[in-house]
Amino acid sequence: ATARTLVALVNLVKTSGATLLGIGAVIEKQFQGGREALKDVHVQIESLAIIERFEDERVILAPSTAGIKV
Repeated sequence: ATARTLVALVNLVKTSGATLLGIGAVIEKQFQGGREALKDVHVQIESLAIIERFEDERVILAPSTAGIKV
């Protein structure tokens, strides 16, 4: 959620000498700031669904993914 695991994986890729071309996520919890933690990675990040917040036990999706049914 806070991208610590992804940051560790990015470091593993760099250590191996491989080139990281991008990061893909099925669900991104925007409100937890994970994307911000990855800003120094400088690769494209794609998410299928971006959760903006939870409100009254409902999932509120970011406008770019609002057409997805949850």
